[in-house]
Amino acid sequence: MASSRDPKRVRPSSLDAIVTTLDLTSLVKHICSVAVTPDGTRVVCTATALYAITKSGMQALLAGHRTDTGFKDGQGSEARFNEPYGITVDGDGNVLVSDTDNHTLRKVTLS
Repeated sequence: MASSRDPKRVRPSSLDAIVTTLDLTSLVKHICSVAVTPDGTRVVCTATALYAITKSGMQALLAGHRTDTGFKDGQGSEARFNEPYGITVDGDGNVLVSDTDNHTLRKVTLS
């Protein structure tokens, strides 16, 4: 909420945010980015893969490999990324991935 005395200064109206930690230790150790699909699934980007976490908490490999890097289009674990860093979800529900060390923008189509 902006102050009425200084419209350029932003002041929070409350400081009661609650922070919790999602337990992803069984899947990943280096999280780069997170995006949310229209159905509420969280897509987590790591150094080599994308993981999906459903609203119910189910976790699964979406694309890429847990440890192997590279550049390869393919379905699920056949795909390879090399330091994907940023992800977002487009209007059609596709995940767009900035595959940094491959210098490419990748599209992951969810089925």
